[in-house]
Amino acid sequence: LMALTAAAKTEPTATGAFRVRRATVFLSGTGPTTAALEFTFPAQTPSQVGESASWPLAAISPGRDAVLSFHWQDSFRGPTTGYHVLQVVVGDRVLWEADVAGGDLLSQRIEIPLAARDLPPAGAPLDLSLRLWAKQPVTNFAVRVQVALPTLTAGGEAVSLLDSPPLPSVVPWPPEPALPALPPVGAWTWRAHVIQPWGATQAIAVNEAEVWAPRLAREHGFNAVIVLPPAAHNAISGKLGLPGGSRHISEDGFRRAVELYRREGFRLILYSSIMHCGHDPRWQHGELARTRPEWAMRDAAGDTVNRYRNPWLCPSTGALQATLDYTAELVRTYGPDAVMLDNNEFMSTESGRWTCTCDACEKAFRRHLVRTFGEGILPGTAIDTAAAALPADDTDPLWGLWLAFRNRIWAEACEAFRDTLRQIRPEVVLLANTQYLYGTGLLAVDGQYDHLDAVLSESRGLSGLQMLSKMLLGRALARGRPLWNYIGTFEEKDLTRLRPPDVLAGLCAASAAAGANPWVVFYGFTGEENQASLAMLRTCSDFYRDHAELLGAAALQGDVGILLSTESRDLFHVPVAPPAMEDLLRAGVALQPVRDVSGVTADEFGPAAVMVLPGNPCLRESTARVLADWVRAGGVLIVTPQAGWCDESGRWRRESALAAALGVPATALGTHPCGRGLVACVADSAAAADAARARSPSVLRAATPVAVVRQRAADGRRVLCLVGLEQPVGSVTLSLPEGIAAAQLLMPGHEPQAIAVTAETTVVIPERLGVVVYAP
Repeated sequence: LMALTAAAKTEPTATGAFRVRRATVFLSGTGPTTAALEFTFPAQTPSQVGESASWPLAAISPGRDAVLSFHWQDSFRGPTTGYHVLQVVVGDRVLWEADVAGGDLLSQRIEIPLAARDLPPAGAPLDLSLRLWAKQPVTNFAVRVQVALPTLTAGGEAVSLLDSPPLPSVVPWPPEPALPALPPVGAWTWRAHVIQPWGATQAIAVNEAEVWAPRLAREHGFNAVIVLPPAAHNAISGKLGLPGGSRHISEDGFRRAVELYRREGFRLILYSSIMHCGHDPRWQHGELARTRPEWAMRDAAGDTVNRYRNPWLCPSTGALQATLDYTAELVRTYGPDAVMLDNNEFMSTESGRWTCTCDACEKAFRRHLVRTFGEGILPGTAIDTAAAALPADDTDPLWGLWLAFRNRIWAEACEAFRDTLRQIRPEVVLLANTQYLYGTGLLAVDGQYDHLDAVLSESRGLSGLQMLSKMLLGRALARGRPLWNYIGTFEEKDLTRLRPPDVLAGLCAASAAAGANPWVVFYGFTGEENQASLAMLRTCSDFYRDHAELLGAAALQGDVGILLSTESRDLFHVPVAPPAMEDLLRAGVALQPVRDVSGVTADEFGPAAVMVLPGNPCLRESTARVLADWVRAGGVLIVTPQAGWCDESGRWRRESALAAALGVPATALGTHPCGRGLVACVADSAAAADAARARSPSVLRAATPVAVVRQRAADGRRVLCLVGLEQPVGSVTLSLPEGIAAAQLLMPGHEPQAIAVTAETTVVIPERLGVVVYAP
C-alpha cells in the first residue's frame, strides 16, 4: 500500500439501495455485541457496478506493524461468487475482499496484517473503512452482512474501532390482549381429499360435470372440490380457448354441477378472499380500485400491490366487511361445506417494500398499542402509544410489535369470518391459503392458524425432503388441526402435463407420511402422455384415503423434538424450518416439531427424550421455564449459543432467558448438567443435528436415505412411516420395540403384508412410502 495521509472519513456513505447501520450482532462464544455494523441490500432491486455502502472506522495510525481483525457473517444461503463483496478499504485501495454469499452462514474471524511502511506516521489519521460493494449488477439478490468487533492491534495493544454501548435492560411488556377463537368444526376435514379446478379446467369440471363428478370420485377418490362461484370464474376467464366451447359457466350450469358433485359425495368448498374479493368482478374489473382507493394495501411510499391486475385490499379497512358480506352471500346462496380464503396475507409492492402502512393500519396499530399498554409512554421507549407512527425499518423499537400486529390483523379477520359465516351455516368450515414456509415475516400469516378449522398451504417446487420438512412444520403450526397440502403435481411451464411418476411418488409419500391431506389442482387429467403419472397419483391418493386414521388423524411421536420459532424467522431471518430438520430427517431420525407460542407445554414434546433449539434467538420466558422443568426432569436439551437472547419482540436481553431459567450457562459451548438432565451447547445447527442424532435411538438401517415419521393412531396402534427420499425405500432393517409379536406393512398399490418381528426385522419396500403398523 502507498503511504496514507488523507484525513479519515467521518460519515457513512451509501449509494443505490445499499444501506449500512450500527447493529447488535450475536457471536458464538461472546454473546451479543453492540460493537457491530450491518450492511444490507434489498430483494427485487437492481444494482449497478460500483454502488456500495461504506462505514469509516475511527482509526489512528500506530506507525508500526499492525493487525486489523473483525468477525463477519452474511445471511445468504448457497454458494455464489462475484456479485456483492465485503471489502476493507484503506484510502482508495482495497486491502481485502471476500464474496458475500459464499455458502456459509457462520461467523468468521478475519486477521489482516498491516505493514508499518504502508501506514501514515504514528498518530496520523488512518483512512480505513468497511464497504459492501457491487462487483457485478444484480436484479434480485437480497443480503445482509454483519461485521463485529473491528480491532486494530499493534505492539500488543488492541484498540476497538467501534464503541460498544451497553445493551439496555429489557422492560417486561404485557402480552397482547387475548383473541378468542371458536372451536374447530368439520370432522370431515380429517379425511378430505381435495380437487381444485381452475380457469379452463373449472369450465370443464362444471360444464362436463356429468362426466367428471363420477370420474373424480370413483376413479380418483376425491371427496371435496374447491370452485369459484360463476361471476368470479367468468371474470378471470377468457371467452374462448377450450376445444369446442367457452371458458365461461352459467349460473344454472353451476348449480346443476354442484348437485352432481354432491350426489357423488363431494363436499363443496367455495373460493373467496379478502385481498381481491375472490376475483369478484367488482375487484377484477377495477371498480373497487376506482371507487375505494382507501381500501388498498399500501407501502410507505403509498404504492399498492397490483398482482393479478388491481390493488390488493387491506383487512384493516372497509374491505374486510365488504368481502365478508360478499362471502356471506355466497354461503346463503350455495350452502357450501367450507370457504377457502386465498392469499390470506400481506404482500410487497413492486419496489419490494412491505405492506401495509395505509391510514387504517396506522390507526389500528395505535389502538392496539393503547389496548395492550394503556395510554402514555410505551415502557422502555419515549413513544406515546396513542400517537405512535408505524416503524420505518427494523431499527425502530416498535418493529417487533408491528410484525406481531400484522399477524393479528389477519387472525382477527379470520375470526370475524368464522363468527359471521357460522351464524348463517353453523358447520361451515373456514380455510385460508397460508404460505407458512415463507422466508421472512412479509406475509403475516402466523397468527391465523388458531382461527382456522384446518391449516393449508401451497407446496410447489419442493423436493421430497423439503416437502416432508415443510409438512412437519405445518403439523407444529396446526397444533391438532387437520393439515391440507396443495401438492405441486403439474409442470409449471405446461399446465396440461403432470410431473413424472417417480417425482409424484416422492412428493405424495412425503406429504402422506407427515399426515397432510392431499389437495390437487385439476391439471393434466387427460392425454395419453399423462396416464402413467395419473395412475401413480391415483395410487397414492387411494392409499391416503384408505389409511387416513393412521396418518393425518394420528399423533406425532418423535424421538427428537425441535423447537420452531416464527419470531426468529421474522426478526432475525433464521429459517422457520431450520437446516437441522432436513439433516435429521435424512439421517432417519423421527422428529417431534413444536412451535414456540404462548401456552406451550411439555406435553407437546411427546415422548421425545431430546429437544433441539437450532439457532433461535427469540424465546418466550414461559417456554424457557417449560424447557427448564423438562430438563431437570431428565430431558436432554441441545442448543446453539444464540438460544434465548431475545424476547418475542426481538429485544436483546442481557442474559439468555434459557440460561436464566435453567440456572446454568446454557449458551456457553459445552455440556452443562441440570437436575436429572443436561444441556449441550454446540456451535451451530449442523452440530446440533449431529448431537441429536447421536442421542436418538436407531430405528433402521438402509442403503439409501430414508426418513422416518413416528405416530400413534387414536386406537393406540403405533405407526412408522418410512419415506424414500431419493428412490424407493428398498431393503431396510428395523429395530422395533421389544414385545411386539406381529406387525403389518402397508404400501401404495399393494395388499397389506404381515411382518414376522425379530430382534432385527428386515423388510423390502419397493415404493417411496412404507407404513409399518403394530400394537404396543
